[in-house]
Amino acid sequence: MDKLAKKIRKALPKNGNLLVIGRGMGVLKNLLTFYDSVFVIDSEHPNVYSKNLIYKNFNCEISYLYAVNCIVIDRNKVEYLDKILPIIVKSRPPVIIEGEDPIPRTQSKIFFKNHYNHVSQHEKFHIWRKQ
Repeated sequence: MDKLAKKIRKALPKNGNLLVIGRGMGVLKNLLTFYDSVFVIDSEHPNVYSKNLIYKNFNCEISYLYAVNCIVIDRNKVEYLDKILPIIVKSRPPVIIEGEDPIPRTQSKIFFKNHYNHVSQHEKFHIWRKQ
């Protein structure tokens, strides 16, 4: 198991459903073993096959995903944060964003409007949680 996957596993809930926007920071195969269902939203299929992997394109509507326990976003997909607003309002999951430095205030408005705080910073990702 990858060192990054172990850190993500310790930082997030261990079961339930996971929403991945992008490539899952390169540890998508390992994340599949931790969660019941993994929803991947990306422009192309991740070329990983598993029973609990559900792939969607960016054009789809994801507001019907009401039972998401955690969200993982690649740094280059931060512009799609507005798509997860219904999920943040409904289920209030923790959000991991790739990159050591927090995203700028202009991009993180969605979090502050919904009472999320930047709670921890790790080597390759940072976490936002509802406070």
